[in-house]
Amino acid sequence: MIQSINPATNTLIKNYDIHSDIDVRSIINNMSEEFLIWRNTTFSERKSVLLKIAENLEKDSEIHATMISKEMGKPIRESRLEIE
Repeated sequence: MIQSINPATNTLIKNYDIHSDIDVRSIINNMSEEFLIWRNTTFSERKSVLLKIAENLEKDSEIHATMISKEMGKPIRESRLEIE
């Protein structure tokens, strides 16, 4: 297990499983296949996907800022600026 620890409080945030070499290679192969699909998408399709990602990041910005603060020990103000 890999642990994510809040450096300010030394409390556990989350445990992460360790991936085997086989798992990592499988993930890389899957992403390579996805890239082949992505590179054949039109500009318009890519734009739609990226705008949706941006919309979700903005909608959940406070969640992301809180996680950054917990994982990095940053003040929440700085984490919010990092997301903007």
